[in-house]
Parts: sequence; structure tokens; C-alpha cells
Amino acid sequence: MTFSISAALKKKLCDETGKSRDEIEDYIWSTKDQHCFLCGKHLNRSTDKIELDHHIPVNEGGKDELANLNLTDAACNRYKRNHSTIDVRPHLKFQRFWQSRSGNMNFKTALEFYEIVPSDCYVRIDESLSKVELETSLGTKSYPLFRERVNGKEQLFCFAELPVSCVENDDAIQPRAIKLAHLFSIATDISKNPLHEQPAVRLDGVTEKRRILMFDGQHKTVANMINGRETIVFKVYINIAESEAIELVNSIQSRIKKLPLTPFELAAKMSDEFLRKLETYEDQVGSINASETGFVSWLDPDDRSRARKGIESAVIDRVIGDPELAFTKIIERAGHRVEGPVSIKESAFQKNVLKTLLYTKPLPATLQGEKMKVARERESQNVLTLLNMIYERGFVAKADEDPDRERDRIGRLKYQAALQHMCKTFRQLASREVMPQDDEETFFEHDFAKGNWEKMAVYIDKYFGHPVWVADLTGTSKLRLVHDALQKNQASEAAFKGVSLTAAYCADLEELGAEWAQ
Repeated sequence: MTFSISAALKKKLCDETGKSRDEIEDYIWSTKDQHCFLCGKHLNRSTDKIELDHHIPVNEGGKDELANLNLTDAACNRYKRNHSTIDVRPHLKFQRFWQSRSGNMNFKTALEFYEIVPSDCYVRIDESLSKVELETSLGTKSYPLFRERVNGKEQLFCFAELPVSCVENDDAIQPRAIKLAHLFSIATDISKNPLHEQPAVRLDGVTEKRRILMFDGQHKTVANMINGRETIVFKVYINIAESEAIELVNSIQSRIKKLPLTPFELAAKMSDEFLRKLETYEDQVGSINASETGFVSWLDPDDRSRARKGIESAVIDRVIGDPELAFTKIIERAGHRVEGPVSIKESAFQKNVLKTLLYTKPLPATLQGEKMKVARERESQNVLTLLNMIYERGFVAKADEDPDRERDRIGRLKYQAALQHMCKTFRQLASREVMPQDDEETFFEHDFAKGNWEKMAVYIDKYFGHPVWVADLTGTSKLRLVHDALQKNQASEAAFKGVSLTAAYCADLEELGAEWAQ
């Protein structure tokens, strides 16, 4: 696979190095570090979409010369262009680690990523309860104590600067996984705006040597770590009990319409009536035994249809509402019109893309409690990753191609028949990679390894590289069938199969042949 280099930049590099246009890419590959400069992953020249990135942008005085250029993964380079005012490398390196863990990580796992060695904290409170002395790796510092009366009990707390090395995740209260989009949003804002409420920690133990347990604010804490900070100001509760801390967290979470620790995706979509039923169901069977299928079966027959629709709506909303979804740029929604030549109506995107890729029925009863939650998180992350690959590789105009030709090519992809066919094809190809028991279960049943995604990238490029997307659709009877399928949204499977645009073709199991359109 060639690098994405503009003709003008290629000429300058040829002049600088004395290499011909045919030699310059091999020369760049051999002289540059073959890892993405932004995220650090090893680049595969045969499968990755690689771009040259200006370390110092031209508009900031950088030059079009080899010393100022680095190899990057195309998706990382686009992320950098969208966040030109911040150093995105810490974001992208953390994202690579987060993906390697399939998104199942919290503050404790983040400490492992940053190779932070735990350290101790010693606490001494004076008899008057007016100040507290904390001894950490930063030294010994004294802080004034403040008081709040909550539910008849006086809570003591201080605001203290602590090294993150002496803070632990409060597993009993804070089991939630880190959400990447939310994390990066906070990290970006913190780099510009320091006015954030402090994360909350509590003391555990009875001797001077105490455990410092963080029960609220893990996204803010890790966001600070991404921005290079090893010390953070925490709100330290001196005498709060575990049950009181849980109540505090739940009161914060209840401000949004979602059960605090429920593993159910549909909770945020439910009415207060259904939320009470869900709570009753979980109380009866226990959270570890709760399942989507079990909840629907537990309901009165008249309520089951609404519950199934709630599950479908919640699973779809989780993906389409994710700020990391690249397709958002071209999805038309109420109050949001797309500026540009290509747009997709939200209803068409949900029907032909999300409902094709996502498992919108209740998950099997074998997936209970935390397993159910992990399955839904895995599914949404897998589908989000796939959709972003589809968007970047198919719906973004290629800089080295004719603009009018690219506009027409992408214009064909927006049709409902094309959207549904490509998603069915990519789901089949994804299933081929991880071999699920049932094709529908591909994305929630399996974690996709780096090698799986690399192969998917090859399949996706092969799909979008098929000549039907730029051919004259009036040329032959087979091409006219494709034209009718796109225009009328009917008989699309047969039409695309007729021109050999199949999963087998994308996987190099079938040849296209010179007579593909005849």
C-alpha cells in the first residue's frame, strides 16, 4: 500500500533527496521509524493506510522537508488535524492501550499503563479536628479541615495535593469502566480550563498508614494523567463510611436518567415506571443473575414489547450518540443539517447500518450481570471501531484522486441498498475472523485482536476499491441492475452479487475477472 503524499510534497522530497518519484516512498520507509509517530503502533506497509505528518505544521513555520515529516497511521493523523491545539500523542497512545484491553479498564489499569509504582500515605489528624497532616512522596504537608453536616452526620474533609501513586481505585464503589470519548473530552478541556471539581477519595484503615481510595472522578484523574500530571488536588473525606460514599456517588449519578450501577443498557431509555420494575427484578434475582432476556420474560406480557423496543433503542443510541463516531459528520438529524455534498438521514443510518451490525434483541440468558454489561460494551466498541474504519476508508475523499470522481463514488455509497449491503458484507467478514457460533453474535461475543482489525482494513479497502463504485451504471445489464438497486432499494443482494462484489471477493477467495460487468 502506498503512502498518501500529495504530488507537490512528493516533488519537494524528490528534489531534497535526489530520489526519483518511483524511489521516494521506499526511501522514506527505510529511513523513518516504522511506528506511528502519534500513537506508537508498528506500521504494516502492506495493510495500514499510512500518511506523512508534519511534526511542526506548515502554518506554524514547519517546512516540507524530510526532517519535519513522520510516518503516521491515517486515522491518527486525522485525529491530530481535528485537535490541532493540543498534543494528541498521549491521547492516541492511551487509546491504543485501551483498545488492546477491549475497553475493559479503570483507574487501576491506567496506573499499569503509566507504570506508576504505588507509594504510601500517612495521615495524622490533630485533636481539635481543625487540620490534617498528610505524609506522601511529596513530603509532609498540613491542610485545614472543613465540615459539612449531611443527613445528620458531620463529614470532615480537606483539599490536598496528592501523587496519583498513593491513590487506589475504590473497587467497592467505583467499578465502572473508563469511557474513552468522555475521558478525551475532559482531557482536552482540562488542558485549557483548570476549573474542574476535584475527584473524591476516602481514607481506609485505622493506623497512621492509610489507603487512599478514589470513589468518584476517575475520568478526571486519568485525564490529568494523560496531560502529564503526576500530582492532583483531591477532595479527601476523612471520616466517610463506605455506605455513605456509595450513597454520595448514587446521588450524583441519579441526576441523569440511569441506574447508577445497573448493567442494563436500556435503563437510560426507560420511564420511571420501568426503572422501578427493573429495580424490583434485580432485587428478586440478584444483580449477578440479571439478564436482558430474563427481565423481558419476568415482565407482564403486555409490557414485553415495550421492553424489547427499549433494548433496541438503547443499544442503537449508545453507538449513534458516541462522540467518537466519525459518521456523525454526515448524518442528518433533527436540528442538524450537514454541510457538504454527501449526507445520510439518521433513520436510514439506523435501519441499514446499526440494525445490521448490532444485536438489538435481548441478549441470551447465559449473559448475566457483569457478563451482560461487558458484552454490550464490547459490542458497541467493536461496532464503533468498524464504523470509523468504514468511514475513513470509504466516505472520505482521497486527496490523490479526481474530486468529481470521488464525490460521485461517495455519493453512491450513501444509498440505503449500498449501506445495508456493505454492512452485511463486513459483518460476514468480521465473523470469518473470529468464528462465532452465530453470525449475529459476532460483535458482542468476541474481542477483536490487532491482527483481526488489520485484516478487516484490507477487506474494507478491497470492497471500496471495487470498480462498480465508479463505473458507468448504464453500460451493461448487470450494471443497470446495480443502478436500479441503488435507486429503488430492491434486489440489491442479487445486483451486487452479479458484479462479484461479495465477501468472498473481499477476502481474495474469488477473482473479479475481466468480464465482471458483462
